[in-house]
Amino acid sequence: MNVEKGAEKINPNDIENLSETKNCILKDLYILLETGECLVPCVSLKDVSPELFSALLSAILKFSKEIKGDEVSGFTFKSEKICCIKKDGIITAARCSKHLPDNIIHAILDSILRIFLTEYGAYIPSWTGNLDIFNELKEDLKKILTSCDIRKLLETYRNIVNANEILVIEYSNGNCIYETKQSDVDAKQRKSLLSMMYSIAKKLCECFKVDSVELIVTRGKNKWICMSIFDKYILLSAFSHKLSKKSSYIVNLTDLVLKLLVLMMVNQSGGS
Repeated sequence: MNVEKGAEKINPNDIENLSETKNCILKDLYILLETGECLVPCVSLKDVSPELFSALLSAILKFSKEIKGDEVSGFTFKSEKICCIKKDGIITAARCSKHLPDNIIHAILDSILRIFLTEYGAYIPSWTGNLDIFNELKEDLKKILTSCDIRKLLETYRNIVNANEILVIEYSNGNCIYETKQSDVDAKQRKSLLSMMYSIAKKLCECFKVDSVELIVTRGKNKWICMSIFDKYILLSAFSHKLSKKSSYIVNLTDLVLKLLVLMMVNQSGGS
């Protein structure tokens, strides 16, 4: 990967403290190059700079690969852990409680990595060190990660993507977790239609030998709908025809928010 080493130094004054509320699920989040340059820092560790953390993490992953033949996917401290994943030369890493389930944390990091690669992957091979190009993602991630309860998370997401309506249900039983002001359509009918859409999509996946249903996107004359599925939950967002952000960004952000929501629910229930 042809990337200049002279990346702009990150200004500590631009780093917002994500631990203002102790209930924040992810305490730190980093997106970095495998060579160690930090691209997107959302951190709360005041005594460790993003540049130092990124360089150390990159070195640990390389050392692990040399010793074990494979890179570590995280490491655990007394009460916390750092999880990370890598793809196409980009690493996403997060600090969180050691009691949170690794599979959901890694699913969240995978969603963040997908957003980054979709929006910025084409620029990385010729990147010249300008961190400003990542500002939109950085600010949106900060807003989402500092939303420390389900209602605030969904309201923040709705504001970011400018959704007209949001509905979250548990598709196995139809329980409504969250919904905005109801439209003229009966709530039970909407839930039934959501479950039916999921069932049809699942049968199509089985027919074409696709592993699972994760996202369903539909577009009509006046509305645009994104439906994300994770674990046993569905997050449906409805938009006006004219989107405020790129459709790919909205779709991937919807996927990320649902996974964060599921992690919050697991955390509240004390599960692991």
